Amino acid sequence: MISMIRLLAVPVLLLLSTESVAVYTVDGERKSFEILRADSAPRIDGRLDDDVWRNAAVVDDFHQTTPTDGATPTEITIVRVAYDDEYLYIAADLRDSNAQEIRAKQMIQGKMFFSDDRFWVTIDSFNNKRNDYFFQVNANGVRREALRENNARFIEEWVAIWHAESAVHEDGWSTEIAIPFKSISFSPESDTWGINFGRGIVRKQEFNMWASHERQDWPAYGGEVRGIGNIQQGLGLDVVPSINLSQQRDLVLGGEHSGFEPSLDVRYRITPSLSATFTLNTDFSTSEVDEQQVALDRFSLFFPEKRDFFLQDAGIFEFGNIDTNGRPFFSRRIGLSDDGEAVGIDGGVKLTGRVGDLSLGALAIRQEANGGVDAQDLFVARGSYNVLQESAVGFIMTHGDPT
Repeated sequence: MISMIRLLAVPVLLLLSTESVAVYTVDGERKSFEILRADSAPRIDGRLDDDVWRNAAVVDDFHQTTPTDGATPTEITIVRVAYDDEYLYIAADLRDSNAQEIRAKQMIQGKMFFSDDRFWVTIDSFNNKRNDYFFQVNANGVRREALRENNARFIEEWVAIWHAESAVHEDGWSTEIAIPFKSISFSPESDTWGINFGRGIVRKQEFNMWASHERQDWPAYGGEVRGIGNIQQGLGLDVVPSINLSQQRDLVLGGEHSGFEPSLDVRYRITPSLSATFTLNTDFSTSEVDEQQVALDRFSLFFPEKRDFFLQDAGIFEFGNIDTNGRPFFSRRIGLSDDGEAVGIDGGVKLTGRVGDLSLGALAIRQEANGGVDAQDLFVARGSYNVLQESAVGFIMTHGDPT
């Protein structure tokens, strides 16, 4: 009899668990809301007293993912969303019954918020349910951004221009976010984007989401925002010139040497979803220093890419979600010799973007001669096409050996 009861209980429990965690849909449809165009721009100061928020779209049906998936949150979260020609605006009212316990320790832009209360928004501007932009802020107004690619990879080295300010008050804390459309790629033909919101309350180890599935909040499980249209991306042109000046003096043998080396980086959005990037006599001296790693097995170490030229649309060049040995292309091999010494890059050009269900990327680099190795012409081509709901078919081709 006990065995029979257990057998009957299994399908019932499975049914209940399925209903409780499928919170990215309502009656089988993805969660969604209609956005309205703002009559005026809010002042980004963390205080939600601007007139624009009174008529903005409101999202407040959050649920827990941790500790209890699908449960009602212990604190209230109210998000308002609006837009104008140039910006997407997001305001979050993060109520807290014990505001004195709000955690906000991180003061360094771009760093992780593991020990902080936080709010984040993800934007799938192509609504392909595979990739999105990640924007996170804490109660200090410190920002962190990343790319999320192929429902699997988190590229936190990516950086973008956006604005956020937060304010702590007696009822909790609030934050205002302004994301320029110039900072992201999008399809101008579509008025529907993927979007999601999340909140972390560290002292309770509680995390709340607007849309999720089995505790996951990848783009495949996000909601939608409808009504975006007639937005501007400006010229879509970024020009970054730089000059490297150097002077050396040999105090033993005598003699001096001076150096003057200009460099140039140019990025142009051919369309809002297709970008061309050009680099000449590239100077990567401003790239962030790598964190130390220790090899504890026989597999190679893969230090993350930190150079802006290669980070632009980096996820397009990922292949098969392979992130260890066997990956066909790893951009950090470009500009490094066999012994890890830097090798100069004379120039390069890159074309990347998404057109409908097609993602494409092409990269050509001229690497300087190094030691006994002649100058190298390197080329990478990548293409993939979305099929079904969460699958893709594609190829990658490389030519040349950077070492």
